[in-house]
Amino acid sequence: MPKVSVVIPVYGVEKYIERCAVSLFEQTLDDIEFVFVDDCTPDRSIDILEHVIEKYRLRFVEKNYAVRIERLSSNSGQATVRRKGVSLCSGDYIIHCDSDDWVAPDMYEQLYNMAVQNDYDMVWCDYFRSDGVHHEYIKQESNTGMLDLVGNMLAGSSSKLIGSVWNRLYKRRLHQNVVFPTENMNEDLVIVTQLVLACKKIGYLPKALYYYYINPTSICMQPNEQAILRNLKGAVANNDLLMSVLEKRGLLTILEQQIVSKKIACKELLIPLLGQRKYRDLWRSTFAEVNSQIISNSYISRNSRVRALCLLYGWYPLYALIKKVSAFINRYYEYRKT
Repeated sequence: MPKVSVVIPVYGVEKYIERCAVSLFEQTLDDIEFVFVDDCTPDRSIDILEHVIEKYRLRFVEKNYAVRIERLSSNSGQATVRRKGVSLCSGDYIIHCDSDDWVAPDMYEQLYNMAVQNDYDMVWCDYFRSDGVHHEYIKQESNTGMLDLVGNMLAGSSSKLIGSVWNRLYKRRLHQNVVFPTENMNEDLVIVTQLVLACKKIGYLPKALYYYYINPTSICMQPNEQAILRNLKGAVANNDLLMSVLEKRGLLTILEQQIVSKKIACKELLIPLLGQRKYRDLWRSTFAEVNSQIISNSYISRNSRVRALCLLYGWYPLYALIKKVSAFINRYYEYRKT
């Protein structure tokens, strides 16, 4: 049985898949299972991956690595890929790696050893945000209490703790009762929340071992109208699933403030479209029950609260104009300095 199974989604990453695969195949830990899930990628990603696999055949034998590529019957999105990948895993522990990202050579050895030595159900680490050249260290939450972790993941940007699956190593058995989302957008948070709630013992490694690439072509970085509305639909559906998970554990009241913050984050997906009145109306109607709680919520940034106030009282056009003028003035002074 493998020590660790790694699930890697593959779609539209021909520019990055080699970097990712090489970082995986050069891990210092032995007995790893790599499960690549091809989401019907339209480019040369799989051809490039197969070429890298051939180069590492001897190392697979030496390190006792198992590699498989599973192709979905139709393009289904990240949520379905996560679910399919996990169903194929046979390792003691599971972790994910997105195929436009990459990992430190000893990431899985460090996480695995820490988990085994302390009998942790889950271990997570810090990570780097990277443009491929510059790496920004992102420190994660050091508190390993279950309720604190869930609350801080819901609070999102205000706590700097993200609900990601790629910097968290879990015991495979924890996935038995996980309800996987069917929609894309914030799907990782739904999965991670259920896993955290299933843990008895959690560990944190204060080292950045994962490189999260800011991919300008990813679905989250596409500001066109269709993509934004699709993202909002997925975020709302996954939020509803997340609320049902928390309700079953009796956590809705305890985490009320963080939940409001999370719902506001969903609404803010509409920011690029708020110049149009119909989308300002959509912003107000999406999770309308939290509109009256925005101003007093300490988990919501001051800028978000000001923007929300303007949206609620019809002042948004003036707000947008002030922001535009302010940005122009800042650019002017930056130009004068050069």
